[in-house]
Amino acid sequence: MRLTIVLIFAAVFQVCAAGHAQRVSLSLKQAPIEVAFTKISKQTGYTFLYNNESIVQASRITVEAKNVDLGEALNLIFREQPLSYSIAGNTIVVKYAPIPVTTVSAPPPPIEIRGRIIDDEGAPIANVSISLKGQQGGTTTDENGYFIIEVPNSRSKLVLSHVSFETREIGVENPSLFSSVVLARTNTSLNDIVVTGYATQRKTNITGAIDVVSSKAIASRPQANVAQMLQGVTPGLNISTNNSGGEPDANMNFNIRGMGSPFLLV
Repeated sequence: MRLTIVLIFAAVFQVCAAGHAQRVSLSLKQAPIEVAFTKISKQTGYTFLYNNESIVQASRITVEAKNVDLGEALNLIFREQPLSYSIAGNTIVVKYAPIPVTTVSAPPPPIEIRGRIIDDEGAPIANVSISLKGQQGGTTTDENGYFIIEVPNSRSKLVLSHVSFETREIGVENPSLFSSVVLARTNTSLNDIVVTGYATQRKTNITGAIDVVSSKAIASRPQANVAQMLQGVTPGLNISTNNSGGEPDANMNFNIRGMGSPFLLV
């Protein structure tokens, strides 16, 4: 009995080995896959078993193979096809096997950050520049110190800057931190020299409202003209478009705290 079993297994292995040892040649260009089945059957004696509905899903094939192993020939014609095959004796069974679809996850939606900027006495600060670190553009606070800005993810950082206050850089991991952000005033020396347009004076001797804007404060701003660049860099100076609209070359209206017009010296 044991000898009979051994002989049966040996016969099966010989059949399988003989099948895979057969050589196949194919030369097809944009041909239906059934043509490849027919050519392989004629060269090897193997029979293909398949459902016509499954074969309809197959793409046309282009194959150039000369004297290759049967298994290699089958891998060539089934490559990138919604089909699979298995060999049972002298029969090649073909089944429908859809190709897995790779889905690309959509990027997360932007995060909206709402906040308010105040000074160390609790008063709102208007025209604070709010920008995403490493990028141009952004927004500014309104007259009550409030702002809204969108950031791409929770790893983003916001840069808060104002000419009269120290610049702060804050991460957005915890949006609640922006509900009330305090900016400290910059320490300016009373001995600093100020050019008034008529002479040079020390700050201790000046009674009027004078402010100095350096080129560094506006150099990185992408606005179309110098007037727009001054928006938000000096406290109390409000800049708006006139009746001409917001054209790049339109004149701008200036006023200080909603009252008079300033004298500008460039």
